[in-house]
Amino acid sequence: MRYKFILFCLIFAVIISLSLVSASCVDICDSQGVFANPKYYGTQNICEYKGVKFACNSVGDSYIMYYPTANWDIQCFGSSSNYCWVRNNPSGEWHNGVNAGTCNSCSGIGAPPPPETCAGNPVPAGCSVSGENLECSLSEGMVEDATIHCDSSSSNYGNDDSLKLYYNTDVGCSKTAVLLKLKDSIIPASANKVYLKLYYYFVYAGGVGRSYRVYKANQDWSESSITWNSYTGNGKIYSDSDYIDEGTLPWESTPYWKSFDITSAFNYWKSGGQNNGIIIAPGLGGPVVDGNIFYSSEYSDATKRPKIIFEGACGVSSVSCPAEQVIMKLSETTNSHGALYSDTNYNVDICYKDIFGSEYTGVNPHDCTGTNKVVGLNAAGNAHAEVPSRTSYLTNVCYGDLSCEMKTDPTPCSSGFTNVVRLSAETNAHLENASYTNYPVKICCKPGLASVVSGAYWSNMINVKISLADVKDTVKLNVAGAGLSGNINYTIYKQCSGLGCIPAFFFGDKVIATVNSSYGYATWQAGKKNDGSFETGDYYFKAKVSGIEYNSYDTPVYGVLTVNAPERNSLPNAVIVKPDAESKWLAGTNINFNQASYDEDDDLLVRWNFDDGNITSLYNCMTSNCNTTHKYVSSGAKVIGLAAEEMLRGQKDYDYRRIFVYKEGINVFAVISSPDPTIGEKIYLGIVDFNANLSYVASCTVDVCPVIPAYGKSSGCYEVRNSTALLKCYDLDNSKIGAGTFNLWFNWTFDEGPSLYGSWIENYSKFVGFKRGFVLPREHEARLLVGYEKL
Repeated sequence: MRYKFILFCLIFAVIISLSLVSASCVDICDSQGVFANPKYYGTQNICEYKGVKFACNSVGDSYIMYYPTANWDIQCFGSSSNYCWVRNNPSGEWHNGVNAGTCNSCSGIGAPPPPETCAGNPVPAGCSVSGENLECSLSEGMVEDATIHCDSSSSNYGNDDSLKLYYNTDVGCSKTAVLLKLKDSIIPASANKVYLKLYYYFVYAGGVGRSYRVYKANQDWSESSITWNSYTGNGKIYSDSDYIDEGTLPWESTPYWKSFDITSAFNYWKSGGQNNGIIIAPGLGGPVVDGNIFYSSEYSDATKRPKIIFEGACGVSSVSCPAEQVIMKLSETTNSHGALYSDTNYNVDICYKDIFGSEYTGVNPHDCTGTNKVVGLNAAGNAHAEVPSRTSYLTNVCYGDLSCEMKTDPTPCSSGFTNVVRLSAETNAHLENASYTNYPVKICCKPGLASVVSGAYWSNMINVKISLADVKDTVKLNVAGAGLSGNINYTIYKQCSGLGCIPAFFFGDKVIATVNSSYGYATWQAGKKNDGSFETGDYYFKAKVSGIEYNSYDTPVYGVLTVNAPERNSLPNAVIVKPDAESKWLAGTNINFNQASYDEDDDLLVRWNFDDGNITSLYNCMTSNCNTTHKYVSSGAKVIGLAAEEMLRGQKDYDYRRIFVYKEGINVFAVISSPDPTIGEKIYLGIVDFNANLSYVASCTVDVCPVIPAYGKSSGCYEVRNSTALLKCYDLDNSKIGAGTFNLWFNWTFDEGPSLYGSWIENYSKFVGFKRGFVLPREHEARLLVGYEKL
């Protein structure tokens, strides 16, 4: 990747990478020439190598071990292979813990098998992938679960191997309740449905089934200390607004698994709500002795501990529907309440572009026109629905150019209509995605209402109306109105003028070019004729929409475009919006990369360079969304580059952002502060001040701040998190470099002149902060690799 700053016509590109110091291959053997066998402790899920132990928190966990002369990669494969792999990093051969023996001169025994993944992320320990589902058996460390007793209000039952649900006719104080809270680290990024399964093994009142309700817990709690009194002081353990599910626990003479739908709680957590877990409370009625007992995460038989199933978690796309394409929202994919497109609590989108295969481009798509109603809702959110022909509900879901009707299974949608959403009944109905078949009532819709055009005009590429342009500028032909999807034919005319012009009323004005588009706009390079040549003059266009022709000539001021010579090309502007500069991210996080690059007289090609070998190119960025997402596998300082290039004329602009990506363990960050790779810095005389003294090392652990007193701290412990995981980190104190604690190694390479390799301790002024001269006035490239060594 290249980053710019200017050295008196000399553009210098600084490339930042992360590397680790490696030792010779023979170091895999111990001092007697015997292979130093890594060990795996299955019951503890721990890898050991050369006397150092590491906990394997999930299958495929990687660790790096640091010695004065070598670094070692460790990988743990506990759930299936039950061994550790070790190699000399970064280029050594892999060896596993079941092959002790003499040193084999690094011929190796192959690479470790790839870890199991779910949607590109490692599968947490205790979980497995089944098709597109992630299934977890919940043991201690993965979940907190407890019973709270109203009549033993100060007692803690967090360590019990059972969870008890007793009944009481007292509405204000249920006899007991069950609380369960998943650790954030096992919750995936997305899922269609989420079910908690408890092993239901004992019922006090034989032959009698009892109702239950499930709620989101509305305050935080700890398994080791929760009591009835500590959780609630008013005798009621939940808020009615937090209700998410209900059902019946039927009486059975033999134990069985009971499933509880907690999808609503999962969606709430993923949308930013606090994960306080869920409460299962008894329904009303029944004598005091009625009750049900489940096994808890502490139960000795692991096969009967609670389970969690995340349906679709390993096959669900993380790309959301653009807001203007959302018809409405659901709380879940089935058995759902509905909401308007603007709702912020629901995250299941009914998406126009996904259903019909192309984007809707009309203005104000959510306005109700009297003919584009999809369903009626009894409220703006958390609502039941009715079919579009009914009028009992006053909140209408409307969209763009749709015309919708109801069909009931097994009757299919009419020709040209597509199933958009399903209802459980014609009114007072729950909803589900059209891909499900649990509900019989289909809402079938067809795009393409009669088009209504309100105007036709010229604009530049940033949508400013214009009447003047320079030859070869890219301009837009616009028709404004509703129902503008489908093929629109644009014909561009040159007005007859000047000496020798034959009056238009004899032959008509000259057709210069034709353009077809599926949207309410098209682009044209000003003055370009169908034969590829260019001609100045005055131009207007006609747009044929649904068989009706609209003439821009009828629009005052901006209906005629005067194209002048000579060509004058405005520069593009590259603009990164997200991620924020210097922000911290966890490896494996799906990061949003948003841009707002612009050019008033050209369409743009945008290239995202993620500084890890991956580049994404996106086209037509003045007329389409060129945002993207990316996940990092490795940790380190990443300088993101955005290049915005004119698609027809080739001028470019650049923008840069530096972010920091973290993983558990030791993280090494190569940071060049001078010259700054994130700005266009101008430097003269060919002498460049290089400085990498902001490079640093961070130690990170899950949930708890790492404690390595000898390293010292340059700042307090800080958090790096995503929606499902949390690391706590602190930076090793740079004053401890060379103080008998640790050292940083620097490897600089340049495209002109010799490389530099040395450490912070050996010669700071040569390897960390130094001056370097360059002779040739051209683009140059420098790379920095930084390694860490414990002393």
